[in-house]
Amino acid sequence: MEINELKEKFGDLDSFLMKVSPEAQVLMSDFNKAVSDEYPTLDDVSLTYGKNAAKNWLCPQIVSLARFGDAKNLTKGQIEELASIIAVEFKDLKVSEVLHFFYCFKSGRLCTSETISPMSVIVSLRGFKSNRNAKLWFDSIERVGKVYLIVEDLPKTKVYGRVFKTKERAEKALEERDEITGEKIYPACHVVERIIE
Repeated sequence: MEINELKEKFGDLDSFLMKVSPEAQVLMSDFNKAVSDEYPTLDDVSLTYGKNAAKNWLCPQIVSLARFGDAKNLTKGQIEELASIIAVEFKDLKVSEVLHFFYCFKSGRLCTSETISPMSVIVSLRGFKSNRNAKLWFDSIERVGKVYLIVEDLPKTKVYGRVFKTKERAEKALEERDEITGEKIYPACHVVERIIE
């Protein structure tokens, strides 16, 4: 999102902080809405409003999560450091996606433990981003119409977790070898085409 576009939609920093406050988390309960709505990335926020702007926006989001989870153990320093880390490590996420993450965390879909800590938030956010990337990737594949999978030869027929857009890439992956042992990673396997409807 361009700087002028962002300021036109959200106004100055104070206005931006009000429009996408923690109360907006519930408005982003739907994944498709979160990824498709016109919101800036965390990096866009920092570039537009100043280098600490994304951190300043994230702090109230984290405080809201801590209050929700009754995490009285989080210090102000931990909250600020966590916000700084998220602003750097996840700068490519849109604000709407981060709101969706906090909504999912609060609804119990992402929490890796019963206590809220900086590490549980970071680990959950990494998992969230990985799932988000996979969903976006599969959405792009659905437009292609077919994918290629690596499958063990009969009788096991185990399907490996890797999916490829082209047959050539899948066949190239069949030849990959373990760096230490030099053995093929996918012995006795073949490539299968799957049509996505």
